[in-house]
Order: sequence, then structure tokens, then C-alpha cells
Amino acid sequence: PSTEKATDSVRLQMRAMAKAFKGRDGALVKALLAEAQFDEELATAFRERWAMPRRAMARAVFEDAVRQGVMRSGVDVETIIDLLYAPIYYRLQMGTGPLSDAYVDEIFDHAMEGLRRA
Repeated sequence: PSTEKATDSVRLQMRAMAKAFKGRDGALVKALLAEAQFDEELATAFRERWAMPRRAMARAVFEDAVRQGVMRSGVDVETIIDLLYAPIYYRLQMGTGPLSDAYVDEIFDHAMEGLRRA
């Protein structure tokens, strides 16, 4: 989703991903990730066709956020992507709690607190 403020787009995308992961898409991703542990060809395909295109989109949004002055400059965008999205995948895989908007907002708000431009 595109919004005026780049970081708001990230929050909305994280919410959409968490919502999708609550249904059949989540079950499929969970199964693919599990199987990819034992199948290098599947792991490569998942990474190249699913993960990397989404990382590229996220990277562009974070670079916009830095340009807009919403996030401080000098941040490692790849680390920020991991920081924000890994908890969603962890909850999907481990079933440690709901993939709710409240959970996504908590992750997002904590991360943004440290990333805001001073």
C-alpha cells in the first residue's frame, strides 16, 4: 500500500502480510519454509521468487523514508527489514501468539522509536 508517509506504507504492508498469514496463505508459507529446510532447490526458489522481490519493495520504501526525513540516515535497510518482518515469520512458524494488527503495531512502534530521525 502506498501512503504519503513512507513508514505508514510499511505498517500497512506488515498488517496485510500478517492477515494473509492467518489463512491458507500462511499455511502454505509455513509448509514451504519447513520443507525448504530439507530441499535446497525449494529454498532457493522461495528466496528468489518470494522473499527477495518483497525485500526489494521494502528496501525502496525505507529508502524513501530516509529521503523524507522520517527515518534517520545511515540505517542499514537490510537489518531494518529483518527487524520488522522476522517476528511475523517467527509467530507463523512457532505459533507463539496471534498475528494481529495489535502485534504488528507493537513491533512497528518499537522499531520506529529507535529509527526516527532525531
